[in-house]
Amino acid sequence: MSFLIFKIKLLSICFLLFQFSNGQFGNVAPPYGPSQFSNIGMINAITVANQSDLLSGGSITIDGIPMVVPRNSYVTLPSISVLWSELFINGSPQLPQFGAPGITWEATVIGNRVGDTYTVGLIYLAQSSVRIVQGFVNAIDLKTGEFWVSGNSAVAGSGIKARLNDPVGKFVNSSFFRQGDWKPTGKTCHKMLMLVEGRYGIPYSDHPLWTVDAESPSITAATGFPLCIPRYSNGTDDPLCPLKNRVINGQVPTFIQFKGALARTATDPDPNLMAPIMVGDYVTINGVQVGGGLFAVYSLLANLALYTAPRELPAYIRVEETRLGAPAPNNAEQGETRAVAFTTDPSTPMQWYAIDVDPCTGAEKERNLQLTQPLGQNAGDVWGKAIFRLGKVNASPMTKNVGFKLLTGTTMTVNGLEAGVFIQPVFDFIMPELVVLGDPMFPFEFQDFPFLALGSGPFIEALPGAELDAPVVLVGQLDPYPGLRTPLTTPCVAVTPTPTSSGSTTLSTISSATPVPGADIVTFTFTENRGQGVTTYTIQAVSSHTTNPLPTLTVTGSGINPLGQSPMTSTGNGNYILQVTLKRRLDTITVTSSHGGQSSVQT
Repeated sequence: MSFLIFKIKLLSICFLLFQFSNGQFGNVAPPYGPSQFSNIGMINAITVANQSDLLSGGSITIDGIPMVVPRNSYVTLPSISVLWSELFINGSPQLPQFGAPGITWEATVIGNRVGDTYTVGLIYLAQSSVRIVQGFVNAIDLKTGEFWVSGNSAVAGSGIKARLNDPVGKFVNSSFFRQGDWKPTGKTCHKMLMLVEGRYGIPYSDHPLWTVDAESPSITAATGFPLCIPRYSNGTDDPLCPLKNRVINGQVPTFIQFKGALARTATDPDPNLMAPIMVGDYVTINGVQVGGGLFAVYSLLANLALYTAPRELPAYIRVEETRLGAPAPNNAEQGETRAVAFTTDPSTPMQWYAIDVDPCTGAEKERNLQLTQPLGQNAGDVWGKAIFRLGKVNASPMTKNVGFKLLTGTTMTVNGLEAGVFIQPVFDFIMPELVVLGDPMFPFEFQDFPFLALGSGPFIEALPGAELDAPVVLVGQLDPYPGLRTPLTTPCVAVTPTPTSSGSTTLSTISSATPVPGADIVTFTFTENRGQGVTTYTIQAVSSHTTNPLPTLTVTGSGINPLGQSPMTSTGNGNYILQVTLKRRLDTITVTSSHGGQSSVQT
């Protein structure tokens, strides 16, 4: 080593020692930026900037690190996604037992550090995302809906006292707000609805943010068949949760193969209805501690094998995991895209698809990711398991939600579930990782996430029991944007739908205009039922052509959540029917015949 090099190194060491002695190590600026972060930790503080602004951002401090939550931010909870401001009532975060001794709340945040500011892009909250309680159900109180898990069967009230956090079911209009209900903010008007029946049992609505999933069932058997706790206390059977779906010949089997529609009798188990949870069932539950020794459950998985008839409706889906590999730059490793689901009908292929959303209109478009055949009974793995593996491919654009669908189609059940499809948020984006260790940590490219970079479209209410009236609020680009360069967006034209009351039913009869010569005449009626955050249409049409070749009738609809071309089912003698459930009501409905007839109405 030359004397010159030795001298330079010695001076460098002296300079560093000088910095250290003057306490300057902690004040050195980051050597480059922006840079990525993926933090999982304990929430120390959480705020909203402006409670009266539905789209307001705020701040969150995790393990002592303050972070900026941009305007227009959605936060993903175990069952629903809500805007950041919806986490608060009068500025107070609705995190049960937040700050109580022995209770911590956890956040998973993904974003970029720009300068000295941590700006969040993706946010997930839970009391504990890894908490799992497993054990036998040792008691059920049918008067309250409470049940006990992992207790001593000989000791009453032992074990973990739990209750399904089930605020979604049948609602009626309510002109008052109860303590703990979510309240309106600013100029955005919400109507509160009073709960009279839960989706899976006796309603519980004290903590609606931490609800069960009332649309894609989160209270299920291992196969995905929906479960319930009966709503009776006097020995009378619950018609929505009948004992016949579990008790067969005086026994309570853990394996049930439901009969097909033609073979099924009135006393047989009915797959159109949920199956009751029973004492002795082995369950896995997740939820939140809400005080008073109560565990409010948002997901329950029972070790039960309930299978529906092959290639028949209804059939159900349960999703175990979904991972989307975010696009990677040249110096990074692409994450793997894969998913695992289960179904009650292993004979039917299942499709996994991304849900692309127009940032202005909110129109949803299904984008196929993969089609697979669930495993058979002797495949060496779980019967009904569907494995999707795309590998390390670029599956962009990234979407907030994905769906799984059986090719036999969907149907609405008596309990208000759409069987045959399962929609859920993406809980696990696999972000790219460095290929060469020691290289600079590149920032995350959130422009590959259109719902962050361009906007999510019109705000759709997810909180149970609250209904949004006009004006429609567009959820735009994150502001401040968590990156070095803010992407350009397309200006959106304001959309204001006609408000209606939840739970209302309307009936209209529309005839077509003068038919084209040779074309059939089409008339139709429809009913519109609103509730539980969705609108269900039942459309019945009649064609004047009743002889072969019979026409094919399809329905389309315009609106914030438009209805694409949907085929109607022929019931004979020129009659057709379609039932469809949407997040938003339609502005117009059009029925079109393949023989040329057409009818249309503004709703």
